[in-house]
Amino acid sequence: MRWRSPWLRALGALLTVAGLAWVMWVLVREGAAMARLLESPRLFITLALAAVFYAVATLLAASAWWWLLAIYGERPAWRVGYSLWARTQIAKYLPGNVFHYVGRQALGRRLGLRHATLAAAAFLELMTMLVAAALLGAAALASSSTAQGTWGALLLAAGLGAFGLVAFRVGDSVVQKLSGPKNGTQDVAEQGELREISRRHWVTLLVPPMGLHAVFLAATSGLVWLLSWALRPEAVASFSVWQVMGLYALAWAAGTVSLGAPAGLGVREAVLTLQLSPLLGPGPAAAVALALRFVTLLGDLFTALAGHLFSPRRAAAPGPLHP
Repeated sequence: MRWRSPWLRALGALLTVAGLAWVMWVLVREGAAMARLLESPRLFITLALAAVFYAVATLLAASAWWWLLAIYGERPAWRVGYSLWARTQIAKYLPGNVFHYVGRQALGRRLGLRHATLAAAAFLELMTMLVAAALLGAAALASSSTAQGTWGALLLAAGLGAFGLVAFRVGDSVVQKLSGPKNGTQDVAEQGELREISRRHWVTLLVPPMGLHAVFLAATSGLVWLLSWALRPEAVASFSVWQVMGLYALAWAAGTVSLGAPAGLGVREAVLTLQLSPLLGPGPAAAVALALRFVTLLGDLFTALAGHLFSPRRAAAPGPLHP
């Protein structure tokens, strides 16, 4: 499906509007009770601190992408990689949830990186993030006291392993074809073909970025606990660490795969509200979901600002692989 397809944009808009409308309806339905909760100054202090924490945590996700560039033989200076990643993240809000990848292609090429390498790194970033999210979800399921939960987690992990293997090989083949010369008109030295990676090595090479994404999701899942505490401190005592990680990772993954919705807007909030409602109540759950969106948006703005502050004039020359 093309990223600029009108059907994709229409579907994204529909998901965003429907998700946000449902979350707002839940919030308004609680009315007076929510008004009392939202008056607490503790909530606004928490929002500001959470946004700073999220912006710092994005260093982990940026490092994962920087590592992925090296898999195909290019590793610019970390400052260059972070600046490129940070400056383009905000593009996932407007006009849509894939345009941060488009921005990296354009800006990265201007900094001297190859289109093929950038495309491969984007594909692997998406895959490792989704697999890390699903593994956290599987761990949360396995932490339940029932045998059904343990077996469900094992089946989920096995399915993810098979999915990751097939998806990587298919994606690698597609990017290889796109990166080669077409009709003898492309400059092979400039565009370049991707290096071959044996099946024995590529899984090992993906472990560090996948681990970084897992740590990023685990760390930022703490924002759900923090925002829940700001609204309903008496309710968070019953929260399990794995439970919060699992529901957050699932909501994050749902928003990530909603390609037409700006940054998964509406989708992530609906999934998070649905999962938190049994723990906090519908109104506080909707408030936490919307507060988390504010936190991540503000955090992405901080990240973009940091990317501009650290922006180099040009990339360092591509270097060899140093895993």
